[in-house]
Amino acid sequence: MPAGFTGAVAEGGQEPDAAGDALARALGRTSAQLDEARAAAQLAESVRERLASDVCRLERRLADVEAERDELREKVKYRDRLLAQIFGSRSWRWTQALRRRLGRP
Repeated sequence: MPAGFTGAVAEGGQEPDAAGDALARALGRTSAQLDEARAAAQLAESVRERLASDVCRLERRLADVEAERDELREKVKYRDRLLAQIFGSRSWRWTQALRRRLGRP
């Protein structure tokens, strides 16, 4: 046997079984960390998909609301034109003048 060789100590200064146990613990920790990372990635992906579907739904809703707003604006413009015609008509002005003379509000 070579000088200084005892045969009982492994390369890291530990006994062979202790080195194997330390390696197994390290691999176990690494495996657990990998499982946690995979679970976190899966959760992040599900959240991303849900948010993407929410964004699509909200974009459709926004388009519907904008279309409804434009439709209501057109209705208001149309009714404003009708009221302007009514209040600007000669018969309306004549009726209001008559009411004032009779003392009615």
